[in-house]
Amino acid sequence: MDENQIKAELQALLKEQSLDYNKIVVLSNELAKQDPNSVRFTVDADLISRLGKELVARQETALSELVKNSYDADAREVTLRFIDSLEKGGTLEIEDNGVGMTKEQLINGFMRISSGDKVAHPISRIYKRKKAGQKGIGRFAVQRLGERLEIITKSDFSEEAYTVSFDWDQYQRDRELTEITNTINTCERTESGTKLIIKDLRDKWNEVAIQRMYRYLLGILQPDLIGEDAFDVTETTDRDDSFDINVSMLANGMEKKIKIDIPKLTQFSLAFIEGEVDNNGWALYRVQSERLNMDLEGDLSMDPDREDVSFTQIKNVKIKAYYFLNDYLPKNQKTAFQRYLRDNGGLRLYRNGFRVLPYAEPGNDWLSLDESQKRNSILPQHNNQNFYGIVEISSDSGDFEETSSREGLMENETFIQLQNFAYRTLVTAVIAIAQVRNVKIKPGQKKDEDGNWEAISLRVKNIAFSLDELDKAIDDDEDMTAAAKDASKEKINKLRKDIYELKKLHKEERKRDREEKVMLRVLSSVGLTVEQFVHEIKYYLNSIDSDMKYLIGRLSQDAKALERLDILEKNFTNFRSYVSYMDSAVANNVNRELKPVELRDVVNPFVESLSDDANKSGITIETPEYIGYNLYTRPMHPSEWTSILFNFYTNSKKAIKRARRAKGLIHIECGKVGTILYLEFSDNGDGISKENEERIFDEFFTTSTPKSIGDQQPMLEVAGSGLGLSIVKDIVDSYRGTVKVVNPHGDFATCIRVEVPALNEKEILNL
Repeated sequence: MDENQIKAELQALLKEQSLDYNKIVVLSNELAKQDPNSVRFTVDADLISRLGKELVARQETALSELVKNSYDADAREVTLRFIDSLEKGGTLEIEDNGVGMTKEQLINGFMRISSGDKVAHPISRIYKRKKAGQKGIGRFAVQRLGERLEIITKSDFSEEAYTVSFDWDQYQRDRELTEITNTINTCERTESGTKLIIKDLRDKWNEVAIQRMYRYLLGILQPDLIGEDAFDVTETTDRDDSFDINVSMLANGMEKKIKIDIPKLTQFSLAFIEGEVDNNGWALYRVQSERLNMDLEGDLSMDPDREDVSFTQIKNVKIKAYYFLNDYLPKNQKTAFQRYLRDNGGLRLYRNGFRVLPYAEPGNDWLSLDESQKRNSILPQHNNQNFYGIVEISSDSGDFEETSSREGLMENETFIQLQNFAYRTLVTAVIAIAQVRNVKIKPGQKKDEDGNWEAISLRVKNIAFSLDELDKAIDDDEDMTAAAKDASKEKINKLRKDIYELKKLHKEERKRDREEKVMLRVLSSVGLTVEQFVHEIKYYLNSIDSDMKYLIGRLSQDAKALERLDILEKNFTNFRSYVSYMDSAVANNVNRELKPVELRDVVNPFVESLSDDANKSGITIETPEYIGYNLYTRPMHPSEWTSILFNFYTNSKKAIKRARRAKGLIHIECGKVGTILYLEFSDNGDGISKENEERIFDEFFTTSTPKSIGDQQPMLEVAGSGLGLSIVKDIVDSYRGTVKVVNPHGDFATCIRVEVPALNEKEILNL
């Protein structure tokens, strides 16, 4: 169609009394393409699918995006209701009581990709919440969850309620996005708020999967510290701006409210500790303990040597934490509480109501509490597992900047002052508690005649007071003589040299340790790989031996002999392919060099080499799915991926065999979410029971060890040693990654997800 034809059709359409807006849009786009001097970006409708799947690869992430939208809309509660979700094709309703949307907001906000509304209006209208979402694309998380969506919304400014429906199958490749229309209608709704009805769910959601999702959502929200059990975030508080998440599932006409069991820790705490830096930088702390009949408060200065120095970089910061000691835990529950505090203890950091990772994750000692305990300069217990609480900051708390990888905050002066305030609040409180308990506080402290530890004045130092800051403090101290300043500076310079030498030695020692650990993992990987290799050799050698005997006995029957000879040749071809792959894997073990690994480069050869073996077992390894490009990991040892994939594969073979599947299926999906790469390995075996989901990564835990040698079928199985997944976890942990069992997609029974840090774009360009 040429330009004149398009103009003529447009003119005819515009003259009609009832306009066909969709056809007008199509013709307008065609007319714009006729412009000889200008080009314009066009948008393929498949972009919606890409935004929905590539941006939010996990169901938990998708749901968290939708929950954040309810939070941003000033909702006090949001309810998630899973309806007939035990099989694919169910329905999920997400309903909140927020401010809702007007027709204009629905058109210009929700229907506009990457809308800048949250950037222009970062604070919510009613409760003045700092809005969690800003990119304007989190709404497409619904496409990840289901095939169709219906929105019902009513603004608190409007009498009318509106509904609009989406069928994501319409958003197909090679179709203009603007050509797809969705009709807005009025509907019945009396209260303000928004309801999302996600239909034809893409995955199954059983109670275990829903609980896992619920726990994840509760973990990203800041717990409200008001109430008898402050950390039970499932309890509704009396605050006007509180935000609650309710979850239920409806199956066979029966609705069940989903609950998460959180240990009632607070009633067994020894003390409750609070700290606050006000709007002017002045800080105070408070310790309360009914058991010790204690209620104490005091000021904290930024300078431990002076009492009248305010914090210069932080303000509007709050700390609330419970303090636990083993002696005060109930004996019949002590082990369970200790385990929970070991995994969840410490002070988590929340900003604008949402958690900032990785602070207070297991192994993260961001306040140097564990390090301080090891130094033994302060004797009362103050490890991370002795505390359970939060640090709360907001947009106006200071110059907190996210790192380029978006993992945590940059360690600038503001962050250091926050660390100092939090550490000194806790330790000052612990010392005060120890004095009331008549517990020894520091080495060398003496007892008086009555058997009480003598009173002492203990200076709680800053944990990150740099030499440069100390140097400047000496220069600014007008009371110090010139000779004293010179002597102090000489000591500081000597200390700088000593620290420099110590850093060099420490760096070299760490390098040696890393090399040794890498080689230990490599040797472990080799052992498991060789075990599987020997098993496969047995299979092929027995097959070849059988074929040889047959040929010798039936050599006179040429037709049969040639048929078996052809089978023999195929077996040898498969065997050579398998040996070649294993030879390459073992050869890589010799190389100690760590380098970025593109996931395609390890997954594709693995699938190619193992497909014949899988087919012999009645298993199909589906074509791997890659979401995105340049899936490069941070530097890793390439052969370790061989160990990871082989462990997953052998476990899947056993699970599929136990399930007696007529057709076994294995699927591998790789992709990138933010700064994290993931690999998901799924199978349709017999699944993993809820109680074993965490245990499968423990050393020596196995579900496949035969009761006796006679129970094992040597031609078909490799007995489980219980070390495979433990080694996988060790490998992944060493690269600051995670490995876990997640909710399986579609008809699969098990999905194990590996997450490792991704190489950033600048580093990829330098490869």
